[in-house]
Amino acid sequence: MPGPAATKVTMLPVKTPAQFVAGRKPKGLFVVDKGIRKRTAQRAWEFFSKDPMTGTPGEFPWVQRFSRPGRHGHHNNWRSREYPGEASDQRMRDEIPELHALVQEAVQSMKQHLEDAGDDQVQRKFEAFRGETINVHLHRRNWGLGAHYDDAHEVGKGIVLMVSLGDEHKHPNPKPRTFRFTEPIEGLKCDVATHCRQVLLFTDEAYELWRHESLRRPQQTGDCISLTIRMRCVDGYAALKDGRPYAKGPGEAERVAHVRMRRKLRKFDPDPILAAQHLLMK
Repeated sequence: MPGPAATKVTMLPVKTPAQFVAGRKPKGLFVVDKGIRKRTAQRAWEFFSKDPMTGTPGEFPWVQRFSRPGRHGHHNNWRSREYPGEASDQRMRDEIPELHALVQEAVQSMKQHLEDAGDDQVQRKFEAFRGETINVHLHRRNWGLGAHYDDAHEVGKGIVLMVSLGDEHKHPNPKPRTFRFTEPIEGLKCDVATHCRQVLLFTDEAYELWRHESLRRPQQTGDCISLTIRMRCVDGYAALKDGRPYAKGPGEAERVAHVRMRRKLRKFDPDPILAAQHLLMK
Protein backbone atom coordinates (compact mmCIF):
# COMPACT_ATOMS: atom_id res chain seq x y z
CA MET A 1 0.00 0.00 0.00
CA PRO A 2 1.38 3.44 -0.86
CA GLY A 3 2.25 5.48 2.19
CA PRO A 4 1.13 9.01 3.14
CA ALA A 5 3.84 10.53 0.95
CA ALA A 6 2.62 8.73 -2.16
CA THR A 7 1.24 11.90 -3.73
CA LYS A 8 4.65 13.59 -3.41
CA VAL A 9 6.17 11.38 -6.09
CA THR A 10 7.57 13.52 -8.91
CA MET A 11 4.93 14.06 -11.56
CA LEU A 12 5.44 14.31 -15.28
CA PRO A 13 5.47 17.90 -16.60
CA VAL A 14 1.90 18.86 -17.50
CA LYS A 15 0.51 21.51 -19.79
CA THR A 16 -1.73 24.32 -18.60
CA PRO A 17 -5.36 24.56 -19.76
CA ALA A 18 -4.44 27.42 -22.09
CA GLN A 19 -2.16 25.02 -23.98
CA PHE A 20 -4.78 22.32 -24.53
CA VAL A 21 -5.82 21.66 -28.12
CA ALA A 22 -8.77 19.67 -29.40
CA GLY A 23 -7.54 16.16 -30.09
CA ARG A 24 -8.70 12.61 -30.47
CA LYS A 25 -11.44 11.03 -28.41
CA PRO A 26 -9.88 8.98 -25.59
CA LYS A 27 -10.15 5.23 -25.88
CA GLY A 28 -12.96 3.97 -23.66
CA LEU A 29 -15.32 6.95 -24.09
CA PHE A 30 -18.79 6.20 -25.45
CA VAL A 31 -21.75 8.59 -25.81
CA VAL A 32 -25.41 7.82 -26.52
CA ASP A 33 -27.71 10.78 -27.16
CA LYS A 34 -31.34 10.28 -26.12
CA GLY A 35 -30.37 7.15 -24.22
CA ILE A 36 -33.40 7.33 -21.92
CA ARG A 37 -37.05 8.04 -22.66
CA LYS A 38 -38.56 11.52 -22.32
CA ARG A 39 -40.96 10.33 -19.64
CA THR A 40 -38.14 8.76 -17.64
CA ALA A 41 -36.12 11.97 -17.85
CA GLN A 42 -39.13 14.04 -16.78
CA ARG A 43 -39.83 11.84 -13.76
CA ALA A 44 -36.19 12.00 -12.68
CA TRP A 45 -36.18 15.80 -13.11
CA GLU A 46 -39.29 16.04 -10.95
CA PHE A 47 -37.60 13.89 -8.28
CA PHE A 48 -35.03 16.67 -7.84
CA SER A 49 -37.76 19.29 -7.56
CA LYS A 50 -39.36 18.04 -4.37
CA ASP A 51 -38.62 16.90 -0.85
CA PRO A 52 -37.71 13.18 -1.21
CA MET A 53 -38.88 12.45 2.33
CA THR A 54 -42.40 13.81 1.95
CA GLY A 55 -42.81 13.74 -1.84
CA THR A 56 -44.23 17.26 -1.83
CA PRO A 57 -42.98 19.99 -4.21
CA GLY A 58 -40.33 22.19 -2.70
CA GLU A 59 -36.62 22.75 -2.32
CA PHE A 60 -34.55 19.63 -2.89
CA PRO A 61 -32.06 19.06 -0.01
CA TRP A 62 -28.85 19.61 -1.98
CA VAL A 63 -25.72 19.53 0.18
CA GLN A 64 -22.42 21.36 -0.07
CA ARG A 65 -19.86 18.85 -1.30
CA PHE A 66 -16.81 20.97 -0.46
CA SER A 67 -17.66 22.18 3.02
CA ARG A 68 -14.22 22.49 4.58
CA PRO A 69 -13.53 25.72 6.55
CA GLY A 70 -12.73 28.57 4.21
CA ARG A 71 -14.37 26.90 1.21
CA HIS A 72 -17.56 28.39 -0.17
CA GLY A 73 -18.89 25.73 -2.51
CA HIS A 74 -22.34 25.49 -4.00
CA HIS A 75 -25.06 23.42 -2.41
CA ASN A 76 -25.45 21.18 -5.45
CA ASN A 77 -24.59 17.62 -4.43
CA TRP A 78 -26.70 14.62 -3.47
CA ARG A 79 -25.80 10.98 -3.07
CA SER A 80 -28.07 7.96 -2.91
CA ARG A 81 -27.59 5.14 -0.46
CA GLU A 82 -25.71 2.08 -1.69
CA TYR A 83 -27.53 -0.78 -3.39
CA PRO A 84 -24.94 -3.56 -3.71
CA GLY A 85 -25.68 -6.74 -5.62
CA GLU A 86 -28.79 -8.10 -7.28
CA ALA A 87 -30.57 -8.44 -3.94
CA SER A 88 -30.67 -4.65 -3.60
CA ASP A 89 -32.29 -4.03 -6.97
CA GLN A 90 -35.81 -4.32 -5.56
CA ARG A 91 -34.90 -2.02 -2.66
CA MET A 92 -33.74 0.66 -5.12
CA ARG A 93 -36.97 0.21 -7.10
CA ASP A 94 -39.04 0.68 -3.94
CA GLU A 95 -37.09 3.64 -2.49
CA ILE A 96 -36.23 5.69 -5.59
CA PRO A 97 -38.35 4.32 -8.46
CA GLU A 98 -37.73 7.37 -10.66
CA LEU A 99 -33.96 6.89 -10.54
CA HIS A 100 -34.18 3.12 -10.71
CA ALA A 101 -35.97 3.40 -14.06
CA LEU A 102 -33.36 5.89 -15.30
CA VAL A 103 -30.48 3.58 -14.34
CA GLN A 104 -32.06 0.55 -16.00
CA GLU A 105 -32.72 2.39 -19.26
CA ALA A 106 -29.24 3.94 -19.29
CA VAL A 107 -27.57 0.56 -18.81
CA GLN A 108 -29.63 -1.09 -21.54
CA SER A 109 -29.07 1.70 -24.06
CA MET A 110 -25.32 1.61 -23.44
CA LYS A 111 -25.24 -2.18 -23.84
CA GLN A 112 -26.95 -1.82 -27.20
CA HIS A 113 -24.56 0.97 -28.22
CA LEU A 114 -21.50 -1.12 -27.35
CA GLU A 115 -22.90 -4.04 -29.31
CA ASP A 116 -23.46 -1.80 -32.33
CA ALA A 117 -19.97 -0.30 -31.95
CA GLY A 118 -18.42 -3.77 -31.98
CA ASP A 119 -16.14 -3.12 -28.99
CA ASP A 120 -16.08 -6.67 -27.62
CA GLN A 121 -13.66 -5.92 -24.78
CA VAL A 122 -15.71 -3.11 -23.25
CA GLN A 123 -18.92 -4.94 -24.05
CA ARG A 124 -17.81 -7.95 -22.00
CA LYS A 125 -16.75 -5.68 -19.15
CA PHE A 126 -20.01 -3.78 -19.18
CA GLU A 127 -22.06 -6.97 -19.00
CA ALA A 128 -21.17 -7.15 -15.30
CA PHE A 129 -21.99 -3.48 -14.65
CA ARG A 130 -24.68 -2.67 -12.10
CA GLY A 131 -25.87 0.74 -10.94
CA GLU A 132 -25.21 0.38 -7.21
CA THR A 133 -24.52 4.01 -6.24
CA ILE A 134 -25.70 7.33 -7.69
CA ASN A 135 -23.87 10.58 -7.07
CA VAL A 136 -25.61 13.70 -8.38
CA HIS A 137 -24.46 17.24 -9.14
CA LEU A 138 -26.57 20.23 -10.11
CA HIS A 139 -24.76 22.53 -12.55
CA ARG A 140 -26.20 25.99 -13.05
CA ARG A 141 -24.80 28.58 -15.45
CA ASN A 142 -21.11 29.29 -14.72
CA TRP A 143 -20.90 26.53 -12.10
CA GLY A 144 -18.28 23.86 -12.63
CA LEU A 145 -16.20 21.05 -11.23
CA GLY A 146 -12.42 21.14 -11.65
CA ALA A 147 -10.31 18.66 -13.59
CA HIS A 148 -9.61 15.51 -11.59
CA TYR A 149 -9.10 11.76 -11.72
CA ASP A 150 -11.47 9.34 -10.03
CA ASP A 151 -10.02 6.85 -7.55
CA ALA A 152 -7.24 4.64 -8.91
CA HIS A 153 -8.01 0.97 -9.54
CA GLU A 154 -6.36 -1.95 -11.24
CA VAL A 155 -6.01 -1.45 -14.99
CA GLY A 156 -9.34 -1.94 -16.71
CA LYS A 157 -11.45 -1.96 -13.55
CA GLY A 158 -12.45 1.71 -13.43
CA ILE A 159 -15.77 2.31 -15.19
CA VAL A 160 -18.35 5.11 -14.83
CA LEU A 161 -21.79 5.61 -16.37
CA MET A 162 -23.24 9.12 -16.46
CA VAL A 163 -26.68 10.46 -17.37
CA SER A 164 -27.39 14.14 -18.03
CA LEU A 165 -30.73 15.86 -17.51
CA GLY A 166 -31.24 19.44 -18.62
CA ASP A 167 -33.82 22.09 -19.37
CA GLU A 168 -31.89 23.78 -22.16
CA HIS A 169 -34.87 23.14 -24.45
CA LYS A 170 -36.67 25.99 -22.68
CA HIS A 171 -34.24 28.50 -24.18
CA PRO A 172 -34.39 29.84 -27.77
CA ASN A 173 -30.66 29.32 -28.38
CA PRO A 174 -29.71 26.44 -26.06
CA LYS A 175 -26.12 25.85 -24.99
CA PRO A 176 -25.82 22.79 -22.75
CA ARG A 177 -23.16 22.09 -20.15
CA THR A 178 -19.74 21.04 -21.44
CA PHE A 179 -18.06 17.96 -19.95
CA ARG A 180 -14.36 17.94 -20.80
CA PHE A 181 -11.73 15.19 -20.85
CA THR A 182 -8.08 16.28 -20.80
CA GLU A 183 -4.80 14.46 -21.30
CA PRO A 184 -2.39 16.73 -19.39
CA ILE A 185 0.90 15.49 -20.85
CA GLU A 186 0.23 15.90 -24.56
CA GLY A 187 -2.17 18.78 -23.85
CA LEU A 188 -5.21 17.24 -25.53
CA LYS A 189 -8.85 17.93 -24.78
CA CYS A 190 -12.09 16.30 -25.83
CA ASP A 191 -15.36 18.16 -25.15
CA VAL A 192 -18.79 16.57 -24.86
CA ALA A 193 -21.92 18.72 -24.89
CA THR A 194 -24.18 17.05 -22.33
CA HIS A 195 -27.66 17.33 -23.83
CA CYS A 196 -30.67 16.20 -21.86
CA ARG A 197 -31.19 12.39 -21.83
CA GLN A 198 -27.57 11.71 -22.81
CA VAL A 199 -25.87 8.56 -21.50
CA LEU A 200 -22.07 8.58 -21.32
CA LEU A 201 -19.63 5.80 -20.38
CA PHE A 202 -15.93 6.16 -19.71
CA THR A 203 -13.43 3.44 -18.86
CA ASP A 204 -9.92 2.25 -19.83
CA GLU A 205 -7.78 5.16 -21.10
CA ALA A 206 -10.56 7.71 -20.58
CA TYR A 207 -10.71 6.71 -16.90
CA GLU A 208 -7.07 5.89 -16.17
CA LEU A 209 -5.07 8.50 -18.12
CA TRP A 210 -7.45 11.35 -18.92
CA ARG A 211 -8.90 13.73 -16.34
CA HIS A 212 -12.48 14.96 -16.54
CA GLU A 213 -14.21 18.17 -15.48
CA SER A 214 -17.40 20.19 -15.81
CA LEU A 215 -16.58 23.53 -17.36
CA ARG A 216 -17.63 26.82 -15.85
CA ARG A 217 -19.39 28.51 -18.77
CA PRO A 218 -21.27 31.80 -18.62
CA GLN A 219 -22.75 30.80 -22.00
CA GLN A 220 -24.51 27.74 -20.55
CA THR A 221 -28.28 28.06 -20.71
CA GLY A 222 -30.53 26.36 -18.20
CA ASP A 223 -29.61 23.88 -15.49
CA CYS A 224 -27.99 20.48 -15.84
CA ILE A 225 -28.38 17.59 -13.42
CA SER A 226 -25.57 15.08 -13.82
CA LEU A 227 -26.04 11.58 -12.37
CA THR A 228 -22.85 9.57 -11.95
CA ILE A 229 -23.65 5.87 -11.67
CA ARG A 230 -21.08 3.39 -10.42
CA MET A 231 -20.64 -0.06 -9.02
CA ARG A 232 -19.87 0.04 -5.31
CA CYS A 233 -16.41 -1.48 -5.80
CA VAL A 234 -15.43 1.49 -8.01
CA ASP A 235 -17.19 4.27 -6.09
CA GLY A 236 -14.70 6.52 -4.33
CA TYR A 237 -17.29 7.45 -1.70
CA ALA A 238 -17.83 3.88 -0.54
CA ALA A 239 -16.06 2.94 2.71
CA LEU A 240 -14.56 -0.30 1.40
CA LYS A 241 -12.13 -2.46 3.33
CA ASP A 242 -11.28 -4.95 0.63
CA GLY A 243 -7.48 -4.70 0.55
CA ARG A 244 -7.45 -2.53 -2.56
CA PRO A 245 -3.90 -1.92 -3.87
CA TYR A 246 -4.28 1.86 -4.13
CA ALA A 247 -5.09 4.52 -1.58
CA LYS A 248 -8.27 6.56 -2.01
CA GLY A 249 -8.36 10.15 -3.20
CA PRO A 250 -7.50 12.31 -6.24
CA GLY A 251 -3.87 12.77 -5.20
CA GLU A 252 -3.16 9.06 -5.30
CA ALA A 253 -5.20 8.73 -8.50
CA GLU A 254 -3.02 11.36 -10.19
CA ARG A 255 0.15 9.65 -9.01
CA VAL A 256 -0.99 6.30 -10.40
CA ALA A 257 -2.06 7.92 -13.69
CA HIS A 258 1.38 9.47 -14.11
CA VAL A 259 3.12 6.18 -13.37
CA ARG A 260 1.05 4.57 -16.10
CA MET A 261 1.83 7.42 -18.47
CA ARG A 262 5.55 6.89 -17.86
CA ARG A 263 5.17 3.23 -18.78
CA LYS A 264 3.27 4.19 -21.91
CA LEU A 265 5.92 6.72 -22.92
CA ARG A 266 8.69 4.22 -22.25
CA LYS A 267 7.44 2.16 -25.19
CA PHE A 268 8.62 4.95 -27.45
CA ASP A 269 11.63 6.20 -25.52
CA PRO A 270 13.73 4.34 -22.90
CA ASP A 271 13.93 7.50 -20.78
CA PRO A 272 10.42 8.62 -19.69
CA ILE A 273 11.59 12.15 -18.81
CA LEU A 274 13.10 12.63 -22.25
CA ALA A 275 9.96 11.22 -23.78
CA ALA A 276 7.81 13.69 -21.82
CA GLN A 277 10.07 16.56 -22.86
CA HIS A 278 9.77 15.44 -26.46
CA LEU A 279 5.97 15.57 -26.20
CA LEU A 280 6.07 19.03 -24.64
CA MET A 281 8.23 20.34 -27.49
CA LYS A 282 5.74 19.18 -30.12
